[in-house]
Amino acid sequence: MAIVEGDKQVIQQMNRFLREYPAKVAKAFAQAQIPITRGTLQECPVDYGRLRGSYTLEGPILAGSDIYVVHRYSADYAFWVHERLDLAHVSPTKAKFLEDPVNRHAPEIPALMEKNLGRIL
Repeated sequence: MAIVEGDKQVIQQMNRFLREYPAKVAKAFAQAQIPITRGTLQECPVDYGRLRGSYTLEGPILAGSDIYVVHRYSADYAFWVHERLDLAHVSPTKAKFLEDPVNRHAPEIPALMEKNLGRIL
């Protein structure tokens, strides 16, 4: 049987790691949202800037074992501009300016989190 010297310190370090890990995962998840944020802001239609200026990224939010973020446009007309496919927009802006970047970049999130966690831990 091996005897580990200083095992109390090892246990303290492990406990600290376990306490801090959820916040570090949440931070990595938030950092992984950057491509979505960039994409939605590039694709958001702009007349006067009010719609684009209403964008927020809320979180990361820790709820039990879940971590999530909320991408949101708060302008009262955001839903209609987002959903109306019949409206003309100057490229690169368009309808589905939030949904499309989320769908496009969601598959990248695990790899981005792994990369970001490597920097954080």
